[in-house]
Amino acid sequence: MTKIANSCAEPHELILADARDDIKKKETTSELCKRYKEPSERVQEIIDYLLMTNVTDITVKEKEIFEVCYRVREQLMKDESMLDIEAPIVLVGDVHGQYEDLIGIFEMNGYPPKQRFLFLGDYVDRGKNSIETTLLLFCYKLLHPQQIFLLRGNHETRLINRVYGFYEECENRYSKALWQIFQSVFNCLPLCARISNRIFCMHGGISNEIVSWKAMKKIRRPLEIPDYGVLCDLLWADPDSSVKGFMESPRGVSNIFGEDAVNEFCENMGIDMVVRAHQVVQDGYEFFARRRLVTIFSAPFYCGQFDNAAAMLVVDGSLQCSFRIRRPVDHAWTKRTPRRAKKGRKRRKKRKQRSKETSLGDKSGRSSSTKSSSGKSISDRSANGGKQPSHEGVIFDTKNAGKPKTVTPRRIRVRNSIAEYASDTSTRSSIKKRNSSHLSKRTKVIAQMPIRK
Repeated sequence: MTKIANSCAEPHELILADARDDIKKKETTSELCKRYKEPSERVQEIIDYLLMTNVTDITVKEKEIFEVCYRVREQLMKDESMLDIEAPIVLVGDVHGQYEDLIGIFEMNGYPPKQRFLFLGDYVDRGKNSIETTLLLFCYKLLHPQQIFLLRGNHETRLINRVYGFYEECENRYSKALWQIFQSVFNCLPLCARISNRIFCMHGGISNEIVSWKAMKKIRRPLEIPDYGVLCDLLWADPDSSVKGFMESPRGVSNIFGEDAVNEFCENMGIDMVVRAHQVVQDGYEFFARRRLVTIFSAPFYCGQFDNAAAMLVVDGSLQCSFRIRRPVDHAWTKRTPRRAKKGRKRRKKRKQRSKETSLGDKSGRSSSTKSSSGKSISDRSANGGKQPSHEGVIFDTKNAGKPKTVTPRRIRVRNSIAEYASDTSTRSSIKKRNSSHLSKRTKVIAQMPIRK
């Protein structure tokens, strides 16, 4: 009898232990946050680390990223689904994991809280540093919630960033759990914004189902984006000058809309202009419907394939709008990811050894001029201060803005994986290859667009 009692007691104790473990796991978000430092202390430390560390050496602990995600999720839920923001503010388009270009945007316009920003979505995928890009924006949102605003893009959805790179980056560098916690934050992002009641902003485009601003503000979050309807149009719709009204999009999701649809929407909703992102444009910005709609794209040299510039739309206090242009930065795509940094150092050592051997020349004392893959001889490198010849394309040195460097234009090869951004015929024709290298000033005003109050 004793043996039977003991054998029954052991599983019972195990069941109780499992139940206690389950209770510990079911902690609320607020309880998890209490176990960490105050946001103003720890979050500022993370920002300083991200800004001071080379992108190839950034290694933020996974639990610290979890902490930021828990906190920013609570902060985002304090905002409405449609934001009402007052000018002045800087509007930024797609960034797509190009972390160094995000730093360049802050250097050009100023860091929060000195400058106010509205990002129009698509922070992840395509680029090599989606985690750092999103983490820095989340940290700034925590420290300065009224100085930086983040909208949701079509790549801030589970089905899209599962395929286009973000899932793979999270799994390779951290874990699948990190990707899942990012999805929970993305589901809380606002969907659109209105600036001083006159400028309507979103990632994708307008919808024929938008009837009132009150209805937009009452959209409940967190949410997953459906395959059709207002929410889908705000993240996926595109303008097309060849159509009238609204038509089914060739992307297979959402709609395309014509100039008449934009004019009618602006008149019915009492606004003067629509600002969106979502599509690659050659100069970083592109007007539509007689300047009643503008597309901005803020990832220069997109994916290392397009020779596009980046643009930011600056709205001042009197609602005067101007563009700041940032030209392609080649070094953002030549640098390696943190996982490959160690291999890169070994390769550089081998290259140095080879260059030393070839610089000695033959026994007769003549210097060798062996050609490299770039077509330049090694003897030409010594005349250039011993530097490796730069990659083809237009290079912009952020430290010496007044001294741009230009080299032979790079041949652009468009991959199938980025064809969704050039599916429209008008968009594809606007993305032209540059036959001559040129570089304008780092910041210039392209157009002044007065908007009535």
